[in-house]
Amino acid sequence: MPWSGQELFLEAQKRGPLSDGTYVDALAKAKRLAGPEASTPRSRRSTWTRCSQPAAVAGYPSITVPTGFVHGLPVGIVLFGAK
Repeated sequence: MPWSGQELFLEAQKRGPLSDGTYVDALAKAKRLAGPEASTPRSRRSTWTRCSQPAAVAGYPSITVPTGFVHGLPVGIVLFGAK
């Protein structure tokens, strides 16, 4: 699965349960950076590469609208709003 990043899921499984303290701390940090601190320059940079990630982490509603194909892969526009 060269286009979907399946290897990321396999690596994540090796890291342990979702109750692990390291994961719980990282999740809290991700939610903070995607929500209240999203306007800081550091977190804004990360949104350019994966624009739907902050919405997903912070729990904001989002909709992906298919727009076509590029090199045979589906692409779309992501719309998201406030909680």
